[in-house]
Amino acid sequence: MKKWMIVAVVALLATLALAPTASAAETLEEPRLGLLGRGVLWAGGTGHVELAGAGVVRLAVNGDVSIVDEAGDARIWVRGIPLADDSSLTLEDFRGQVRVTGSDFTVTVDGRVLLRAAGAGSALLEGTGRYRIRHDGWGRWSVEGVEIAYSAA
Repeated sequence: MKKWMIVAVVALLATLALAPTASAAETLEEPRLGLLGRGVLWAGGTGHVELAGAGVVRLAVNGDVSIVDEAGDARIWVRGIPLADDSSLTLEDFRGQVRVTGSDFTVTVDGRVLLRAAGAGSALLEGTGRYRIRHDGWGRWSVEGVEIAYSAA
């Protein structure tokens, strides 16, 4: 049953062609929670994405990426290779995968993105795509933008 569920989720995300996941419970201005690995956000689409939070974020990107470590404890991997200087990173016209872990970081993407964020945080999604928050269902994001939050609550 577990293998079937994983296959179904992967197939669905592939079908959505980078559809983003988000929840409208909190905004980017609200305090971030330090609950690692509890809330999960899946999102995919094209446009502008701002993510602020704690935990782990995995991205598949075709565009520009900017990562800022607000707490000084983030770890960043680009295409599976850990970076020595983890405080911040900017990649222009990047195509590949990025992973970030930490207790307080921000990630900004302009372009096509497929992401999975686990932990607690908030996201602003502008453009076109879809998102899902664990236990909260699917949603769409548009040019007007949608602000969402993901956490254990």
